[in-house]
Amino acid sequence: AKMLSEKIDLEKSGAYEADDPYKYESGSTTHISIADKKGNMVAITKTINYFWGSKVAIEGYGFIANDEMDDFVAGTESVNRIEGNKRPLSSMTPTIVLKEDGSPFMTLGSPGGTRIFTTVAQVISHVIDHGMTIQEAIDAPRITDNLGNKIHYESGEMGFAPEVIEALQAMGHEVNDRGEWNLYFGGVQGIVYQEDGALHGGADPRRDGKALGF
Repeated sequence: AKMLSEKIDLEKSGAYEADDPYKYESGSTTHISIADKKGNMVAITKTINYFWGSKVAIEGYGFIANDEMDDFVAGTESVNRIEGNKRPLSSMTPTIVLKEDGSPFMTLGSPGGTRIFTTVAQVISHVIDHGMTIQEAIDAPRITDNLGNKIHYESGEMGFAPEVIEALQAMGHEVNDRGEWNLYFGGVQGIVYQEDGALHGGADPRRDGKALGF
């Protein structure tokens, strides 16, 4: 409001155009992870897809219907073709991880389109295979392959070592440096149960998010 008020000139009229909303709010997906001391876990990934979804609001309820029909393939050959009683292919991956005895261990998820699969998998691996805390696992650099042998990766102080990238190039991969902590790789929100029963939450610095407990 303060920023908008500064645009007002009290001495003359002015013409104003709609600004680009993307720099303030993306048309992306949102993920929420919830856990309690009794072992209940929730992982919710929600989206309306593009800006304003289908641009139809549900009367009396105030929420906007999505435009996820976009995720179907407009053709008759694909298994993801438009048909009745079907859901479109989705990369949303709300995840709950249990220990071998069935006790709760971790809940997490992320927005990020087709990068969600690799993002969630890497965070899980960092925690289980490499002993990282949930925040360390979320902060760690990410890498993904979006078809066509093109690999996107994060660089910077915490990024992948140059020799790793050079080895991938030597194997014939085309690489694309996305810099450090790029929102292209999603925004993971996660919670891990510690051995002493404490809950540790982590939020992704790549996008908006926060870990809270009460």
